[in-house]
Amino acid sequence: VTVQLRIGAGSWRDPPGKAGLARLVSKGLLLGTSRRSAEKINEELDFMGASLEASSTRDFAILHLRVLKEDLQKGFDLLMETLTQPAFPEQEIKREVEKTLAAIQSKEDRPGEVAGQKFQETLFRNSPYGPPVEGTQESLPGITRTDLVQFYQTYYRPNLSNLMIVGDITPGEIQTKLLPSLEG
Repeated sequence: VTVQLRIGAGSWRDPPGKAGLARLVSKGLLLGTSRRSAEKINEELDFMGASLEASSTRDFAILHLRVLKEDLQKGFDLLMETLTQPAFPEQEIKREVEKTLAAIQSKEDRPGEVAGQKFQETLFRNSPYGPPVEGTQESLPGITRTDLVQFYQTYYRPNLSNLMIVGDITPGEIQTKLLPSLEG
């Protein structure tokens, strides 16, 4: 079963000077919750043979769960925990920033990547669609944990979200198995 949650919290919502914030928030969801560390989350996913990924585009933050039907409830509960109880641990966030900065630096060696970004910036000058989703070498070091928490509290809301579920499951099973999890 594949579950995808799209939240209207893409990079177009990054405040000026904070390019990359939306992406850091989405990545931060999987870096630990109030109950589990990132390591514990990954152990549970591995035990189930499931995958849970978080990413960000210009328009959406996306959580993507793939899990066997027999483990659907456990996988969905884990997705909901990461979504509703993120801890945004300072050390893990710093590590994610460092990884992103290294990736940005690596892109500088690829002319096609540089040209594509410059085109995007020129096409959408003075628009929230101009800056790169992953942020810049200038913006990322200035993003704080407080920025992440504030962005999360502002945009990670049910009225900005769409939930899609496909696979070996019926609409009735979704209603009886998964929707009660959303109400509790």
